[in-house]
Amino acid sequence: MKLESGNIWSGDRKLAVLTNMTELAYRKGNLRNHYPVFYAGVEYADAEAAYQALSKDHKHDIAFLHRLMVKIITAKLRQYPKIRQAITDSGGAEWIEECFHRVHRNWKHNRWEGDGLNSEFIKCVWEAYIQSAEIEGYV
Repeated sequence: MKLESGNIWSGDRKLAVLTNMTELAYRKGNLRNHYPVFYAGVEYADAEAAYQALSKDHKHDIAFLHRLMVKIITAKLRQYPKIRQAITDSGGAEWIEECFHRVHRNWKHNRWEGDGLNSEFIKCVWEAYIQSAEIEGYV
């Protein structure tokens, strides 16, 4: 399944599956399925729930938060190979670089939001995609 590049967020019908907030996207009617994430032996409702639960004691450690986000998204891509395959079919890491993440009106003041690898979230998706490829033996 080939995807057009665009805004990866819960409000997009095609790209919502790539956001961490898949439960919110489901409630908005943008996803037909739930995407729980199993991480560190625990099932979370989605990647966002895992991130929120595991990041609460590290809010000021940007490097830790980045690594955690990459690990959670990597787990999601391994658990849902069709999502990873859709990224591959769309152009892989280069396709991710063409996407952006904007949720808030003042998105320029939020490190998670932005265009391509200038967005911390897109950078995490990019790294997770590459790591999931290494894990699966694609690289």
